[in-house]
Amino acid sequence: QLAMALSKITTESLLDGEVTDAKISALAASKLSGTIATARLGSGTASSSTFLRGDQTYAAAGGGLTLITSTTPSAAATVSFTAFDSSSYDSYFFTFENVAGADGQRFQWQTSTDGGSSYDGGASDYDHASTFTVTSSNGTGGDLADTHIDPLVGNADLGGLTTEGITGSMRMFSPDLALNTRMTWQFVMFETNGVMKTVYGGGQRAAASNVDAIRFSLSGGGNFVAQGRINFYGITNS
Repeated sequence: QLAMALSKITTESLLDGEVTDAKISALAASKLSGTIATARLGSGTASSSTFLRGDQTYAAAGGGLTLITSTTPSAAATVSFTAFDSSSYDSYFFTFENVAGADGQRFQWQTSTDGGSSYDGGASDYDHASTFTVTSSNGTGGDLADTHIDPLVGNADLGGLTTEGITGSMRMFSPDLALNTRMTWQFVMFETNGVMKTVYGGGQRAAASNVDAIRFSLSGGGNFVAQGRINFYGITNS
């Protein structure tokens, strides 16, 4: 019998299972074309919020900002945020855009350790201090034993007009730890008398305990004006 050699192997001449992984282990990446399914590249879940690590595992990128919720204050006395999630976020970041309230009211906040069922308001529950600048003058203020955090020191009263109110940000650090939850902030505001003020400060919940909710309010129990926006971000676990 005359044996005939194949000068070219075609896919039609191969039987299923004849080409094993071991025989193509050195296949160069340049020989590949098209898109490889993400599930074949590594373990875990591939998504727009994860990346492929060097150990071929998909993981969430640490330190990024995720918008949890955004709200426009209604004509109510408080605005609360309770969607804290320690499994996803190390810290939280709030931004305030033209938030205004009843004339003569001071902007403040309190925190909760029971998901917002109650808020700590004891006489010495909070420490806070700020530095402010008004036109060409400046000053400092604060309290080492307060019922709330008052970031806008120096008799800084909100105004209810569209040209008044506050804009700025606040960061809350590691509230899930059973330690003093600390915060830093910066604001620019226009008071009821039209004076512009810039404020930088920091504070803490005086007791060492986890925090899982926050409530913003006005000092005299007045209502916020239905304008502006408060954005609540989570800072992804590192």
